[in-house]
Amino acid sequence: MLENAPAQTPPLPDDPENEGLDDAEPSLSPAVAALIGEGLRSYYVRLMDEPMPDRLLELVRSLETQGRASDDG
Repeated sequence: MLENAPAQTPPLPDDPENEGLDDAEPSLSPAVAALIGEGLRSYYVRLMDEPMPDRLLELVRSLETQGRASDDG
């Protein structure tokens, strides 16, 4: 039955019906927060093991060269 339900859009901030919602603090249960944290840590650990793309290394070298040239000038 939920497959046919229309997608709900988030409320617009200027909608008078939503007055005072900005004051509410979002909260997650500790279990959900821990699960998200573990997932992010796992992702970043894997990301740090990935090699730096050649194009990014070229850009960094170029910026370093430009920085040294401007320091000398």
